[in-house]
Amino acid sequence: MSSSAEDYQREADIPGNMEEVKAGRVCSTYRIENEEEYFLQFSEEHPEHLKIGVKALDMLEETDIPVPEKIYSRIADPFVITRSVSGEPLRETENESVYRKAGETLGKIHQQTFDHYGRFHVFGPELGLAGKKDWSKAFSNIYSQAMHNASELISAPKAQSIDQFYYENKENLPGSPEKSLLHFDYDTDNIMFQNGEITGVIDWDRIRVGDSAFELVKTSQLLKRQEKPVQPFVEGYNSVNEIEMSSEAEEIYKLVSEVGRLSELHFMQENHGIDPSENDLEHTVTEIDRILDQK
Repeated sequence: MSSSAEDYQREADIPGNMEEVKAGRVCSTYRIENEEEYFLQFSEEHPEHLKIGVKALDMLEETDIPVPEKIYSRIADPFVITRSVSGEPLRETENESVYRKAGETLGKIHQQTFDHYGRFHVFGPELGLAGKKDWSKAFSNIYSQAMHNASELISAPKAQSIDQFYYENKENLPGSPEKSLLHFDYDTDNIMFQNGEITGVIDWDRIRVGDSAFELVKTSQLLKRQEKPVQPFVEGYNSVNEIEMSSEAEEIYKLVSEVGRLSELHFMQENHGIDPSENDLEHTVTEIDRILDQK
């Protein structure tokens, strides 16, 4: 057990047994158990991400979005302790009613709006948005960053075909969609449920502002990949935050979602030594081929 984890526990004055539960994409995570259960998170390699996640909890605590209860945090040399969210990950069920409620929750997240598109940063003690007013430019940044990593897992001709499709069709992106809060990691591992209700959404360190339709498509693609109930999820979403998008924009969003998945697989391979499974890689590339074949 690292001394830094013990120091953080001591500073927060939360006694109990502590054990490391995972070294994740961004944070090291420890469980603290006494009469209750808490989670301690800190990050030496990606402190900016953790700062954003902490500030996101502050920003959303007065909304009806179910976020973890923050018990103690520090922004300088950042760490945070939250009360454990009851329940289990959404991945563990295929109950259509629960997926409908997960869709409703995403719709509520997207109802939080801002003045610009782009990524959040922590400026001193405050959460700020270093954004753009043009969605096409902001989305091209998302695509370029994802493609940079994704190209390591595919052939050069495939990467060129993806680039060609994107730049030939990006004019079909909506011009000025609502500037909505995007969770950007709305994964079945980050959505908790119990007794048919969504009890919490965790891991807020990747938030940004953009077109809500993109995250709806992105999450739908993820559920499709995991063979989870997509239609109830979309219906639940539209019952809260109904949106319209052209079929052309939807295909671009699907393509960039799959490129983003390749980027994530490469990140896990490079930073955590976890090679992508053949099924995951094959499914992602097959979906990309399906989209490219429609042009």
